[in-house]
Amino acid sequence: MIRIIVAVHFLLLSASLIAQELESELFFYGDVMTYAFEDENRMRAANEFAILLETYLGNDPMLDKEADFKKYLIVLDLDKGRKLISWKARLKAHKYRYGCYLLEKGKDPRPFKRTEALTADMAFMTSTADDWYGCQYYNFKKMSKDKYLILGIDPTSEYDNQKIADILTFNKDGSITLGGPHFEDKESPGTYANRIIISYSSDAAVTFNYNPQLDILIKDHLEPRLGMQAGQGATNIPDGTYEGYKLEKDKWKYVEKIFDHVYETAPIPKPTQSGLFKGK
Repeated sequence: MIRIIVAVHFLLLSASLIAQELESELFFYGDVMTYAFEDENRMRAANEFAILLETYLGNDPMLDKEADFKKYLIVLDLDKGRKLISWKARLKAHKYRYGCYLLEKGKDPRPFKRTEALTADMAFMTSTADDWYGCQYYNFKKMSKDKYLILGIDPTSEYDNQKIADILTFNKDGSITLGGPHFEDKESPGTYANRIIISYSSDAAVTFNYNPQLDILIKDHLEPRLGMQAGQGATNIPDGTYEGYKLEKDKWKYVEKIFDHVYETAPIPKPTQSGLFKGK
């Protein structure tokens, strides 16, 4: 009996040491993929981080354990038993690699597989976890039992960034859908886009976030202008007014003007120790 107890204790100790080593490796590669000066080092670290995280989730599938490497993730607690985690790594100038997992209690972590870049024509398309466009999600709003508004950002080029408002739906057959006819087209009231994608100058601070106090999805109104960066050309910048979308019976209805005074810009979220960003 003593031998059995010692063996079990040894196995538990070994598993704990392995987990600690894995967390240490994730922290190291997360730091390198985020801050390393050389492109090659960031690219290598991004690959290692993704591989190690997949292994880690095999032991902690809901990412419940506190760990230092989580500062390199944004973790959105969609609901009790559901989380959406995402991260990004700058591979080289103006090119990013994105990773994302959907975590559900009692199920294996579901990876999102990027197959194409985020483009404006996706506003009227839907996607799945197997044909993902890629971004880092920073906020959400629960719409119903199995439907969520999710917000993401994608720095696309030297001159422009993109933000996206999308719909994540849990289907009865266990699959998920990204996108759906829920956003009223401001140019054609009564018709609906599957998602909203905005493009704007990379040197502009642009609000596109759910505001819980106003209970509204608020965004800067953008106007085309000649960019201020050398070689930039035409781009979109805020004009100082705000428009938005109000949730009414499963639809985000367009609101032309929220208010006239300048609103404090909601910051692009930075990963924190907990990984959870609360929209403002």
